[in-house]
Parts: sequence; C-alpha cells; structure tokens
Amino acid sequence: MAQTDRHKEIADRIVALLKAENFPPFRASEVRYEDPPEIKPSNGITVSPMEESEGVGTNLQDDIQYTFRITRSIGRMNTQEGLTAKSYFRNRIRQMFHRKRIGGIECELITIVRHADFTSMPKWRRSNLDVCAMLITVTVRETRVTE
Repeated sequence: MAQTDRHKEIADRIVALLKAENFPPFRASEVRYEDPPEIKPSNGITVSPMEESEGVGTNLQDDIQYTFRITRSIGRMNTQEGLTAKSYFRNRIRQMFHRKRIGGIECELITIVRHADFTSMPKWRRSNLDVCAMLITVTVRETRVTE
C-alpha cells in the first residue's frame, strides 16, 4: 500500500474512533478529516495528516510513522468551562490512543500522543478561538518493496 493511501486509511480510522466517543459540546457530525488543515480552524474536531517519517525497522521491513494533528476548536476563548473542556479533550485523547493500537490497521505497532505546538500558528492565537491540539503518531511496520 502506498504511504499516502496508508495515511488516509489511518486518518479514517481515527475519525471513526473519535465519532464513536462523546466530546461535549460536539456532535459526531462535527468530527471530520481535513487535508490540508485550514489556516484558521473551524468549530469542531478535525484530524489532519501532518508528516510521514521512517523509524528503525528490520532488514526486510520499515517502520513508518504517520503523524496526525487532532484539533479541537470552539468560538470562545479561555473561560473556566473552556479550560475544563480542553483538559477533558486532552485526557480523553491520551486515554484513547497513547501507547495503544487503534486497531483495524495491518501491521500497526504502537500509537504515541503528545501536545501540539502552536508557536508557529500566530493566526490561530489571534483569532480569539478556544483551540487545542494533540499530535498522534501511529507506527506501522511496512514490508519493504524490492525490485
């Protein structure tokens, strides 16, 4: 399978898992795939592919790491309720994905979660939106194609 196809396959799986969860105040219809990610995030939860990189692997297989940004955005900034909802979102994403397999992906090894860095996105900070994001990296062992 081509890496870009695998990236989309994993993104679709992450979106399906997020839609099955409860992330107030969002409905399942507000969880979506977005490629490329918007300059200014819209309300809802978006899953955007970020990068593909190569891990250690073996003599005949490569460990390919597929990274995604999961962004939660709502149209208000820093109320106490918003901070509680952000904490819930971050904790729930970690509970769902960190050091686990998401399932349904052939040869999946592990998934790692970390906080996203917003310092390179000043437009997001100036937009007065309540935004937080997590990065998810899914490592998949792919058979090396030999000619």
